Amino acid sequence: MEIAMAVNLSPSRLRHLFHRELGVSPSQYLKLARLSEAHRLLQFTFVQVKEAMIAAGFNDPSHFTRTYKKMFHESPSQTRKIGNRFGR
Repeated sequence: MEIAMAVNLSPSRLRHLFHRELGVSPSQYLKLARLSEAHRLLQFTFVQVKEAMIAAGFNDPSHFTRTYKKMFHESPSQTRKIGNRFGR
C-alpha cells in the first residue's frame, strides 16, 4: 500500500488507524466516496448514468448498479429521473 509507505506505517497499522478514526477501511472509504460522487452527479447535473459511472471510477455497469442500489436503495436511473423531475 503506497499510502502506508508514504506515512511510514505498515499497511495493517494504517488500516487499523484509518478504521479507528473513520469507522471504515481505506478501501470502503474509497468506494463510499466514489459512490457518493456518482450520486451527486446523477442528482445535480445532467450527466447520463454511464457518464456518472465512469467519472466515479467504475468500469462494470452491473457491478456499479448493484453497489449503488445497495448504498442508496434505488438504481442510478431512478436517481437520475428524480433529479430531472426537480429541475436539477
